[in-house]
Amino acid sequence: MGSKRTLLVVVAVFLAATAGLSATLYLNAQKTKYQESGKLVTVYVANAQIPAGTTGEQAISAGYIKQDQIPLKNRPETALTLASQLDTIKNKVALVDLNRKDIISQSSFVDASVAQKTGASRLDPTMTAVSVSVDQVKAVGGNLTPGDRVNIIAKSQGPDGPDINTEPDNVYTTVLQRVRILYIGNQAALAPGEQPPKDASGAPIAAPATSGTITFEVPPAMAVRIVSLAAADGGIYLTLVNSEYVAQANLPSVNDSVKLGKTETLTPENGKLTPYDDEK
Repeated sequence: MGSKRTLLVVVAVFLAATAGLSATLYLNAQKTKYQESGKLVTVYVANAQIPAGTTGEQAISAGYIKQDQIPLKNRPETALTLASQLDTIKNKVALVDLNRKDIISQSSFVDASVAQKTGASRLDPTMTAVSVSVDQVKAVGGNLTPGDRVNIIAKSQGPDGPDINTEPDNVYTTVLQRVRILYIGNQAALAPGEQPPKDASGAPIAAPATSGTITFEVPPAMAVRIVSLAAADGGIYLTLVNSEYVAQANLPSVNDSVKLGKTETLTPENGKLTPYDDEK
């Protein structure tokens, strides 16, 4: 009985000693890890603002990238830490604007083909882009910007196309509401988070003069209708609406006999007030 009790005491002491040693080793490891996390390590950072689209070679030769030191705990895993790694970004371009002190990582510069935002990439997957010519007067005096929403006014269309020669069917009506402008000329509506184009010095590139070509983002079926309306006698007129404008039913329509005071109220066909399924 006494030998068994002694054995149990020995085992208990051994387990306690093991637990204490494990705790000590763990605490020492955590202490070492904490101390190392504050150790300064070498990285490369932006020494000035680097505009999106700037090549790595341009940034390096202009002195826009310099060596710096930061705590190890703040270093991204993909940060460039060696001078030789700068060679990997020379033939690439900055994906986004880099601000002074931003850490340069492998993802800061990408192949030009990746950085380029194509026209198709700006479209919703269910939409198509259609361009029509609208003169300045009919386009709100040229006071439109890519991304604006507009209502389209045109002569009403019958089952066989625009009713342009029959009186009193020459009725001007709001045929579509809240239509999004994707491009004006070749100037695109900016995507969320996208910065306006800038030159190599970082200055914004001036917007081109107002173009008579306007590109709308609409469903394919609506694209055909817009082209038909724009090509018909009288073309289309655009009215600018606020981004919070709510499409309205039964907007007043006026025929060519305005001087006689003849007016009608028309409802857009199929009850659709806008080209988009998520809007009423």
